[in-house]
Amino acid sequence: MNNKELQAARKLLFIDVKEAAENIGHVSPRTWQYWESGHPKVPADVAKKMRSIIDRRSAMIATVTYLKAEKQPDELLIDYYQSYREYAADHHEATPIDW
Repeated sequence: MNNKELQAARKLLFIDVKEAAENIGHVSPRTWQYWESGHPKVPADVAKKMRSIIDRRSAMIATVTYLKAEKQPDELLIDYYQSYREYAADHHEATPIDW
């Protein structure tokens, strides 16, 4: 994953630099900005995490699309959490990125 792909992936996921830096890269926001500028290269583990998050998002969208096409509205119920704290109470292993 190059710097432009990293930035595009972050924006696709509606994650700001601070959230990405803290929860995905475990670095400072400035370090994340350096990666997005192309200096230095995006670390392989960060690229792998971003791809994994995008794959998970794509799978969720595909599931909702399938259920909608099959006209199974009872299976389309989605829990809504107003805060990460509420979400984390029900999903103990979750991160802010999952929310």
